[in-house]
Amino acid sequence: PEIPYILFALVYAILIGVRLIYLRREMFFPSMMYIKQTLLPTMSTTLLALVVPIVVKYVFLNEDTIGTFLLTIMLCILSTVLSIYFIGIDNTERLFVRDKLRRILKK
Repeated sequence: PEIPYILFALVYAILIGVRLIYLRREMFFPSMMYIKQTLLPTMSTTLLALVVPIVVKYVFLNEDTIGTFLLTIMLCILSTVLSIYFIGIDNTERLFVRDKLRRILKK
Protein backbone atom coordinates (compact mmCIF):
# COMPACT_ATOMS: atom_id res chain seq x y z
CA PRO A 1 0.00 0.00 0.00
CA GLU A 2 3.00 2.38 0.18
CA ILE A 3 3.63 2.37 -3.58
CA PRO A 4 1.22 5.24 -4.44
CA TYR A 5 2.87 7.45 -1.83
CA ILE A 6 6.34 6.66 -3.14
CA LEU A 7 5.24 7.36 -6.72
CA PHE A 8 3.63 10.62 -5.64
CA ALA A 9 6.85 11.69 -3.90
CA LEU A 10 8.95 10.86 -6.97
CA VAL A 11 6.62 12.71 -9.35
CA TYR A 12 6.52 15.67 -6.99
CA ALA A 13 10.34 15.74 -6.78
CA ILE A 14 10.54 15.75 -10.58
CA LEU A 15 8.02 18.58 -10.72
CA ILE A 16 10.05 20.63 -8.26
CA GLY A 17 13.10 20.15 -10.48
CA VAL A 18 11.16 21.20 -13.58
CA ARG A 19 9.80 24.27 -11.78
CA LEU A 20 13.26 25.28 -10.63
CA ILE A 21 14.63 24.97 -14.17
CA TYR A 22 11.74 27.03 -15.52
CA LEU A 23 12.15 29.72 -12.84
CA ARG A 24 15.87 29.88 -13.42
CA ARG A 25 15.44 30.36 -17.17
CA GLU A 26 12.53 32.79 -17.06
CA MET A 27 13.20 34.85 -13.95
CA PHE A 28 16.88 34.18 -13.16
CA PHE A 29 15.83 32.53 -9.91
CA PRO A 30 18.80 31.48 -7.71
CA SER A 31 17.92 27.79 -7.75
CA MET A 32 21.14 26.54 -6.15
CA MET A 33 20.68 28.89 -3.22
CA TYR A 34 17.07 27.67 -2.88
CA ILE A 35 18.24 24.05 -2.93
CA LYS A 36 20.93 24.68 -0.29
CA GLN A 37 18.86 26.85 2.03
CA THR A 38 15.42 25.24 1.67
CA LEU A 39 15.28 21.85 -0.01
CA LEU A 40 18.28 20.16 1.62
CA PRO A 41 17.34 21.08 5.21
CA THR A 42 13.73 20.08 4.54
CA MET A 43 14.66 16.75 2.97
CA SER A 44 17.21 15.87 5.65
CA THR A 45 14.74 16.77 8.40
CA THR A 46 12.02 14.68 6.77
CA LEU A 47 14.26 11.66 6.21
CA LEU A 48 15.57 11.73 9.76
CA ALA A 49 12.05 12.08 11.14
CA LEU A 50 10.96 9.02 9.14
CA VAL A 51 13.83 6.70 10.03
CA VAL A 52 13.11 6.17 13.73
CA PRO A 53 9.39 5.29 13.47
CA ILE A 54 9.91 3.07 10.43
CA VAL A 55 12.76 1.12 12.04
CA VAL A 56 10.88 0.70 15.32
CA LYS A 57 7.65 -0.29 13.58
CA TYR A 58 9.10 -2.86 11.21
CA VAL A 59 11.98 -4.20 13.33
CA PHE A 60 10.70 -4.15 16.90
CA LEU A 61 6.90 -3.91 16.68
CA ASN A 62 5.75 -6.50 14.17
CA GLU A 63 2.22 -6.92 15.47
CA ASP A 64 -0.62 -4.57 14.60
CA THR A 65 -2.35 -3.54 17.80
CA ILE A 66 -3.69 -0.28 19.15
CA GLY A 67 -0.66 -0.08 21.47
CA THR A 68 1.86 -0.33 18.64
CA PHE A 69 -0.20 2.18 16.65
CA LEU A 70 -0.14 4.69 19.52
CA LEU A 71 3.56 4.09 20.16
CA THR A 72 4.33 4.63 16.49
CA ILE A 73 2.38 7.89 16.51
CA MET A 74 4.26 9.10 19.59
CA LEU A 75 7.59 8.18 17.98
CA CYS A 76 6.59 10.04 14.80
CA ILE A 77 5.79 13.17 16.77
CA LEU A 78 8.94 12.95 18.88
CA SER A 79 11.28 12.25 15.97
CA THR A 80 9.69 15.04 13.91
CA VAL A 81 10.06 17.60 16.70
CA LEU A 82 13.65 16.57 17.42
CA SER A 83 14.71 16.51 13.77
CA ILE A 84 13.17 19.94 13.19
CA TYR A 85 14.85 21.32 16.29
CA PHE A 86 18.32 19.90 15.63
CA ILE A 87 18.47 19.93 11.81
CA GLY A 88 15.61 21.95 10.37
CA ILE A 89 16.18 25.28 12.10
CA ASP A 90 19.24 27.45 12.60
CA ASN A 91 20.66 28.84 15.85
CA THR A 92 18.59 32.03 15.78
CA GLU A 93 15.36 30.08 15.36
CA ARG A 94 16.47 27.62 18.04
CA LEU A 95 16.99 30.48 20.50
CA PHE A 96 13.55 31.83 19.63
CA VAL A 97 11.96 28.42 20.31
CA ARG A 98 13.81 28.08 23.63
CA ASP A 99 12.69 31.55 24.70
CA LYS A 100 9.05 30.82 23.82
CA LEU A 101 9.14 27.48 25.66
CA ARG A 102 10.60 29.13 28.75
CA ARG A 103 7.86 31.75 28.72
CA ILE A 104 5.16 29.10 28.35
CA LEU A 105 6.60 26.92 31.12
CA LYS A 106 6.88 29.89 33.54
CA LYS A 107 3.13 30.52 33.40
